[in-house]
Amino acid sequence: MEGAAERLTGQPGGDTAVRDLVEWTSTVAPEFPRLALVLRLCESTDTPVLLAAAARWHKEAGHACPPHIVTRLRAHLDRGRYDGWESDALAYLSVADETVARPILYARAEKAWKGEEDDAAIRAWRRWAGRSRTGRTCCTMRP
Repeated sequence: MEGAAERLTGQPGGDTAVRDLVEWTSTVAPEFPRLALVLRLCESTDTPVLLAAAARWHKEAGHACPPHIVTRLRAHLDRGRYDGWESDALAYLSVADETVARPILYARAEKAWKGEEDDAAIRAWRRWAGRSRTGRTCCTMRP
């Protein structure tokens, strides 16, 4: 599977296909080593889709995300919005240091603040905000 994943990441939309395939494989085969695979793929490619997946999957597994993954994902987010930026920003916010991540937090909240976010995205945002790393609910984003 790793060879196919490496070939796919070089194709247009391949990073999304790899993320979805790895996600699906890990649901049907929970023992599938998705963290190890995504880390190897992140060594050879620099796509925000896979970097965000690595951050999200580390968080779900209860492991610290490697700092170089967090830093590279932040660099993509700092370059400006792209398709998938909002969900990648949430993945970043879930693993980044709170003080360093504040500009991304503000940028992510901007659309909701301006009323430009759809209801489903706001519900997802509220679920995320309600589960901060400290376990406290954010005072302005209570579910």
